[in-house]
Amino acid sequence: MNPLTLLHILEPIATAASRLYVIAGEVFTITVLLHGLKLAAGLTEGTYKAGLTVGRFYRQHMHAACKSAALAIIALTIVMAQYAGLAAKTAWRDRMEYVRTLNKWRNDLGSAFAYQSPILT
Repeated sequence: MNPLTLLHILEPIATAASRLYVIAGEVFTITVLLHGLKLAAGLTEGTYKAGLTVGRFYRQHMHAACKSAALAIIALTIVMAQYAGLAAKTAWRDRMEYVRTLNKWRNDLGSAFAYQSPILT
């Protein structure tokens, strides 16, 4: 048997093997894609169920308390902003008095460390 005849005999077998390899690769790819879709669907379903459970629990047991706390925080923020505005207005209006007081304190403190000659007095 010469090598050329052997190649002619093995050619259909090699062609069939390569086709089988390609088909097996496609089947594997499709299987991986379907498994990924199944995994995504399972994760989506699990997330939905967890959200539904947490939402029901929140609505039944915590909604009133959280709503009251949120309203209290909003009201506190508004009141604190009003007080901050009032404090800023007062500080601006009395700024010269604050400067006079600070200058007096600075001068009193400075005079405590300054030497005054008893002879020149």
